[in-house]
Amino acid sequence: MFAEFDKILRNSAPDVNWSEVGIFSAAQVLEQFDASDWDKLRSYAPLAERKWRALCIEALSAFGIAPALDFLFYILYRNNGDTIEECLEAIRVTVEFSELDREKKKRVISFASAVSRNPSEYTESDLTMSVVLSK
Repeated sequence: MFAEFDKILRNSAPDVNWSEVGIFSAAQVLEQFDASDWDKLRSYAPLAERKWRALCIEALSAFGIAPALDFLFYILYRNNGDTIEECLEAIRVTVEFSELDREKKKRVISFASAVSRNPSEYTESDLTMSVVLSK
C-alpha cells in the first residue's frame, strides 16, 4: 500500500484537484496501511522532497486521529524546517475534528508547538498520542 500512496503523492500537485479528489484518495490508501507500510512511510518521509511531505501531511490530516497524529508528531520531530507550519496546521485540523474533549485538544496542540520549537528535547517514544494524553 505504501507504493500506491507514494505514487498518488508523486503524481499530485497542491491544487484544486488535490483538495477535492487526491487528498481523499491518499487518505483511503492510508486506511489500508499495515505496520510495514507505516514503517516504510516513517523511513521515507524525512528524506522526501518538500512537496511530497506537504501532500503527505495533508493526507494524514484527512485520514483521522490515529495513527495520523502519531505520524504527524514524528514528521514535526524529524522536520528540517520547511514543513513545520503545514504540520502544525494539520495537527490543529485533525484535533479540531476529533472526538477529544477540549482539554485534551489543547494539550495535543500545545505539545505539537513545543516539539516544533525544541525537537531535541523529545525522543521518538514521546511522540505518540497515548504519551501526550497521559501527561
